[in-house]
Amino acid sequence: MSVPTLPIAPVLPFTRAHFQARARRLQDALVARGLDAALYTERANFEYLTGVSLPPLWSSYTRLLAVLVPANGQARLLLPSFVAPDAADTGLHVDAYASLDRGGTELLAEFLAGAGLAGSRVGIERGRESRLAATFGDIAGLSERLPGIDLVDGMDAIWSVRSIKETGEIERLRVACRAAADGFAAAFAVSRAGQTERDVAAVMETGGITGTAGSGTWVQLGWIGITSGPGSYARFVAGPRDRQLQGGDMVWADLGFTADGYWSDYCRAAVVGGPSSRQVDRQRRIAETTQVGVDMARPGVAVADIARAMRDRSAQLGLSGLGFGRLGHGIGLTATEPPSMVEHDPTVLETGMVITCEPAAVADDGLYCTEQVIVVGDVPEVLSAYPMELATI
Repeated sequence: MSVPTLPIAPVLPFTRAHFQARARRLQDALVARGLDAALYTERANFEYLTGVSLPPLWSSYTRLLAVLVPANGQARLLLPSFVAPDAADTGLHVDAYASLDRGGTELLAEFLAGAGLAGSRVGIERGRESRLAATFGDIAGLSERLPGIDLVDGMDAIWSVRSIKETGEIERLRVACRAAADGFAAAFAVSRAGQTERDVAAVMETGGITGTAGSGTWVQLGWIGITSGPGSYARFVAGPRDRQLQGGDMVWADLGFTADGYWSDYCRAAVVGGPSSRQVDRQRRIAETTQVGVDMARPGVAVADIARAMRDRSAQLGLSGLGFGRLGHGIGLTATEPPSMVEHDPTVLETGMVITCEPAAVADDGLYCTEQVIVVGDVPEVLSAYPMELATI
């Protein structure tokens, strides 16, 4: 199975104007929700609003980083003093701390008080699909140090901004999806009989990084889910094993590459020695079900209606056991973001959102899922640039 190997146009860097525009959009969202400010401590929110990238610090739980966006005025950063120079070009006020003798509560209380927010209504990461990089104790202690402060959910505000992707974000998602396509192409180009899942996974990683070398982005493999062989097709999030591939095995893989932090997330499969007619037919049916969702990924369409339509089509095609709890999700700086492709999600799609559709069915001869990454628009754009048909290896 051949895949086009078109040259990649280098992606332009984000400028300070991009981050300023994001802060302004968030401020509009805060005002609309009656919030005086929002405090964010999780990596994706921090980097999205500031452009400050400090990967080593996010691999540790020792030091607190935060961004505070008031409903009016300039955003402020809380950083360890030894990395404060990295934020110099942001033009933002930086509250720097030099030692670890003060706990998170004290640091955050001084941070908020310095911005004049004692007694204010402040959004924090306490809502859907959010995580605090501060501890529960750090946040709980703020009420004692700042009497009258009202800490409420600030995730609805930031998701309303993050869910609409800018051109530069979509370009990076396109590169990440291209990396996955190059990984699949490299691994599915030749026979893999006798090799292990680990062998195949290594080829996928190398192929993805090599294929996107000219993108102007930092491409990495964030994770790989891979499985093969009878009795193993329910392992849809598990990593590679030392299991040797045998004739008739389906090798199913889900690749999460990142390009400047923006994720791919889609799966493809191959069969050692070639797929049977039964496997080809099942793959065709799951691809047809997936395409129903792709075609509906347009502004004004409810996510619940897309989930319902995919379930209905799968039933018509005789597929059972559909999905992994949901039939897709948003994607961006985290591999999964709101909305969830389920019948109870109230989200109505808007132009510029990026979602996945991933109905799936497990059978005795394979895991059938042809996930697609889609930019919502009047004409939906599919970013997952590798064929959905089963390959032969």
